[in-house]
Amino acid sequence: LPANAKIAKDAKETVQECVSEFISFITSEASDKCQREKRKTINGDDLLWAMSTLGFEDYVEPLKVYLHKYREIEVCSVFIDNLHSLCFESLAGCFDKQGWRIILWQEGGK
Repeated sequence: LPANAKIAKDAKETVQECVSEFISFITSEASDKCQREKRKTINGDDLLWAMSTLGFEDYVEPLKVYLHKYREIEVCSVFIDNLHSLCFESLAGCFDKQGWRIILWQEGGK
């Protein structure tokens, strides 16, 4: 669509309904798989499997790439958060062992 294109309100609502129905369709198939496997949590791989099973194979490869990158970012984020906390705790512990009292300011002065 051109940058100045207008979309009617009823057209937007119709697209929203279709997207909701699509999400329910994929999620239902993934949920059935999880129930058969006696699992309670649907994950990204289950959703990709459902999409492939239901004939949306063309979307699976790009979404696999996205999911892989998302998981890498999540792992890095958790690692950095844990490392950040560990460094502050270790530094405070070192000073405390020397009998020094120290107040460490973390993000935002907390």
